[in-house]
Amino acid sequence: MPAPRREFAVIIPARDAKSTILPCLAAVLQAYARVGGIAVTVVDNGSRDGTPDVVRAHFPDAVTVLDRPTLTVGALRNAGAAATDSEICCFVDADCVISLDWFERVRQVLSERRADAVGCYYALPALPTQLETAWDRLHFPAQDGPAGMINAGNFAVRRAIFAAAGGFSEILPTGEDAELCQRLADRGAVLWQDRSITAQHLGNPRSLGAFFRKEYWHALGALGTVRLGSLDRPFLMTLAFLATTAAGVGMILAGASPTARLAGVAWFLAVPLVTVVYRGVMARRWPPIVLGVLLYWVYFAARAVALPAAWRLRRPALSTS
Repeated sequence: MPAPRREFAVIIPARDAKSTILPCLAAVLQAYARVGGIAVTVVDNGSRDGTPDVVRAHFPDAVTVLDRPTLTVGALRNAGAAATDSEICCFVDADCVISLDWFERVRQVLSERRADAVGCYYALPALPTQLETAWDRLHFPAQDGPAGMINAGNFAVRRAIFAAAGGFSEILPTGEDAELCQRLADRGAVLWQDRSITAQHLGNPRSLGAFFRKEYWHALGALGTVRLGSLDRPFLMTLAFLATTAAGVGMILAGASPTARLAGVAWFLAVPLVTVVYRGVMARRWPPIVLGVLLYWVYFAARAVALPAAWRLRRPALSTS
């Protein structure tokens, strides 16, 4: 008689994650002890800091390590899913620490909401910086409910619909989670964001320079969700940022009066300010306005700078659906 299928499989893509992989795995295994029936797989992407050796040394029997260098993060996630057999695929990033009741919450939300995929925006680490706190106040959901996108670092999906959708894109360098969620929604899947499914993110950028570099990297896959005949808000806002920033700089440089220069500053900051107001209304709480506008200016600047590279790395053909 064949062994019963496991309920959960946890897939953790990793690259140079030596500083965070141990607390990540410790939390997964502690949570596992409450439910049983899971497989844990770390898929290493050519780490140079000894991440696979650390995992094998500390968890020789509890964790499987796959060496898959040179793959995109979407391909890493797919490789881990393909190496397991479970009803639910759980994707956790190597710099995330899940809560002790994580699997129980996933099971409960999937059942109660009749959902196909569940998760939540990342929670803050224990001692966040002002930058981390401000960004969190702009993005952590004010309530549970249907979601258009769930971060792949804190994400659980029923294997059947994950496989039917074709898994993560293996072409996109980043943004594979947004693109998968788009395809899942196209198939009628229910995506549910629930704040009880908690994962602390240890890898947040802690300076403006690190924030710019992280958002630039995220933006490399930004065109993966752009479709012909439909709107993609972040892409359109990035184009608006380019236009209003250029207009603002022109008005500041050519301004013949303080009023004209002040109008130029308003145009220069228009898109970040509008975005902060929108986010504040949606999240029902406000960050420090000046810091929020500064962060979104850097965010859009990173996306704008990344556009040429994102275009070269885009999907072979933009979807018309």
